[in-house]
Amino acid sequence: MYAKKIVIKNDICLNFEEVVFLVKKSNEFESRIWFEVEEKKINAKSLLGTLILKFPNKSELTVLSNGKDEKTATNTLVKYIKFIIKYSMFR
Repeated sequence: MYAKKIVIKNDICLNFEEVVFLVKKSNEFESRIWFEVEEKKINAKSLLGTLILKFPNKSELTVLSNGKDEKTATNTLVKYIKFIIKYSMFR
């Protein structure tokens, strides 16, 4: 099991395209992957599950993975989520 946390500094709700992108990226890996926010654990490979994700101000998002490519999967998704968060301020 490998995990990384991201601190969310503003209220963020991902748009549909961002969610689809994250789910597609998640499905590129063999590992099982989850997003955890405020004690809710969501399968990162599930479009419906990921669509309901909301990131309240000052919350923590944890990306967890378990499997052969867990470190690569977690680090890749964290990188993309940080990019999405950074540019969501301009919407």
